[in-house]
Order: sequence, then structure tokens, then C-alpha cells
Amino acid sequence: MRLFREFSDPPQDFSVVPFWFLNECLDDGRLQWQLDEMKKQHVFGAVMHARPGLITEYLSDEWFAAIETIVETASRNGMFTWIYDEYPWHSGMAEWRVPQLHPEYHIRSLDRWTTILHEAGTSITIDLRVELPEDGGAIVAVVVTPLQNGQLAGPGSDMTSQVKADRVTLYVPDGPFELAVYYERFFHNPYGDRFGVFPVTDLMNHEAVKAFTQLTHAEYAERFPDHMGSTIRAAFTDEPPAATLGWSVTFLEAFRERHGYDLVPYLAYLWEGESPEAQKVRLDYGDVLSQLYAESYFGQLESCCESFGIESTGHLLLEETLLFHVRFMGDYFRSMRRFHSPGIDYIFPGRIPAVVPKMAASVANLYGRERVMTETFALTGWGFTFQ
Repeated sequence: MRLFREFSDPPQDFSVVPFWFLNECLDDGRLQWQLDEMKKQHVFGAVMHARPGLITEYLSDEWFAAIETIVETASRNGMFTWIYDEYPWHSGMAEWRVPQLHPEYHIRSLDRWTTILHEAGTSITIDLRVELPEDGGAIVAVVVTPLQNGQLAGPGSDMTSQVKADRVTLYVPDGPFELAVYYERFFHNPYGDRFGVFPVTDLMNHEAVKAFTQLTHAEYAERFPDHMGSTIRAAFTDEPPAATLGWSVTFLEAFRERHGYDLVPYLAYLWEGESPEAQKVRLDYGDVLSQLYAESYFGQLESCCESFGIESTGHLLLEETLLFHVRFMGDYFRSMRRFHSPGIDYIFPGRIPAVVPKMAASVANLYGRERVMTETFALTGWGFTFQ
């Protein structure tokens, strides 16, 4: 009966916490009125969510003056708030400030251009300005890999040193060989909406994420130290972006440190090859990818929030299927266990498998987290009830 009563009339600490869309010009009187109205409806918490249509400049002094009005009013009302760590969404950018101020922090994917070399005993020159796309980034490596019966026949030879003035000149021994030029491709968010035309942040880069937290979390903590942990209880991170094949300027060094060998001769295995060696390379790549996301992004948010006396919560990018886990951030549990309150995005009723909330609950059980969180109702339609 006690459990039934608590579900029927839960303590205020377990209130629904709606995304409170902060847009237009933020007016003190209207913000106070909205908080009063929330309390009348037994809504005791809210996520302070900068949203499209915002006219007050995000992260400006005017923005933080409005946040001060919110937290002071919420404190008087016995309510609480969460920080939403981005504008508008796809966390990690601080409204694109991080990649715009630091181009080296722009998220990247790894791509390649290939050709098959058959003739032996000849020298060839390839103009990379002609063969590679205009929007390509820096060249990561040039690798020549032997073929046998059309399949990769072992690791390749690193020929990157042969690149001179955007041309690569090679002497072709007995063939056939696969020549592959691996290069960075700048990446935007994966949704194709109008916010996808701007660069997002490389969240595998520790320094990039540090720049993000300094612009957001640390700024809230500096301005509202008396409210951190009381009126401001958590920071919500939302669908942090990832690329496919995920890459970072730090990746090759991190791979060598963690697995003890150079990835460059084996890069072709990220695209092809079914040998045990090829499968091991892909597993090692996914292992490093997932470690970097878990440590550089989610782990850094966890530590940052702890240092300010608040909790970290939110959810991953497209966590709805195991395939997406591997495709984007590598290892669901590695990242999710860094949340104080593991969360999910359950916005398509009937279309998201039940394993998604179960996995979030499993993270909480395995790592001793008190609560789980679900973002719900965004795309459910008006007929979808709380029940």
C-alpha cells in the first residue's frame, strides 16, 4: 500500500521535470508567473532549456540574469531546476562556440579513397586534389595493402611519407595491391535538420569537452554557487553527437597507447576483411572509440557535475538499438554508467523496443544509481497519457 500511495502522490523530489522552453525575450515577470503556474499544477521541477526562437542571447549576461530570476523564484517556491547544457540541442557545442572558436575541435569522421594497382615495376603519381572531395579534411594516411583473390592479404605498408604537395608518387611492386588514401571528413549532426549545417564538437577530444564545460557548467557554478546542489540539482545532456566512422585528431595516439600497435597498416580492416586479424582490429577500434567517448565526454561531465554538487543525467545518441550503440559510441554501458541518473529518450510509443528502458534500469542496478530518467512525450501526440 505504501508503494501504491507513493506512486499516486509521489514526493516533490520525484516530480515530473518538464523541458521548460526558454525562447523569445526572457522577461522576469513572465518567468516568475510560469514558475508559479507550474507549482499550482504540482510540477515542482523544470529543465531550463534554451530553445529555437530565443532572442535573449544564449550564455550572455542577460541570459544569466534571467536564470538568476528563475533559480531565486524556484528557491522561494520550494522548487528545483536542472541545467540543459546546450542550445538548441546536440550537446557539447555551447551553441557552436566550441568548434567555431577552436576549429581543431570540429567533429570528424574517417573516410577513404581507393584504387587497385595491377601493373608491377612502374611508378605512378596520383593528384589528391583531383581524387579527394573538396570538403575533405587532413590526410590521415596512405596505405598500400596486398590483395589475393580480390581479398586483403594482410596488413598494408604505410606510404604517407610519399605525399608531397598534395600528390603521392609510388613505385608499384608485384601486384595486385589496394591503394587507399584515408582522410578526415568534417561532420555535422546526423539528423539533417536545419541545425545540421553547423559544425559540432569532437567529443572524443578531452580538451574540446573541457572547453565546452568551461563555457556552460562552470559558468553556472561560478554565478550561482549558493544554488548548486539545492535549487539547481542536475545537468541534462542531450543526444551528444557522434560520427561514422568515428574519428578524432587524438585517435591514432590513443589507439597505440591502449592496444600497443599502430592502426595505420590495418585501417583497411575497418571497411573490409573477415579474417580473425581483421575482426580483432575492428574490435580494438570499437574498444578505443567507446573508451574515448566514455572518458572524454561522459566521464568528464560526471566529474564536472560532482565537483559542483549536482548530478549528471541525460541520454545517448540514438540509443534505441544495439546496432546504433556500436555505430556511434561503441559501448552503451561504458557511457551510461557515467550518469548519476541514467536516462533514455522514449519519445516514439510502440516503436521503441522495451529493452531500451530495461537497459537503463540495468545500468542503475549494476552501478548503484538511485534513479533512472526518461525523456518522454516529445513526439507522442496529444492522445498519449501519463498512464
